[in-house]
Amino acid sequence: MSLIEIAYIIKKAKLFIGIDSAFAHIANAMQIPGIILSGHYRAFQNYNPYTGFYNDNSQSTIIHYNGLVQDIPLDTVFKMISKNKFL
Repeated sequence: MSLIEIAYIIKKAKLFIGIDSAFAHIANAMQIPGIILSGHYRAFQNYNPYTGFYNDNSQSTIIHYNGLVQDIPLDTVFKMISKNKFL
């Protein structure tokens, strides 16, 4: 898919779920509620790289995992989805 096609899919989404990535920043810019999966990355252990829509967590949830993102238990993500007030 092209970047334009992916941006269109994100724009039509009710909820974005993903890692801190270009796509997460696109969702933030388009003001799509999101659940961002965040873990340790190099020297960064607990960070928020977002401004605007995602900055204060009123329109997003950032799961700050104490370890690598790949190790976040699926249960943790599913619980956040089920608690999500934006759906």
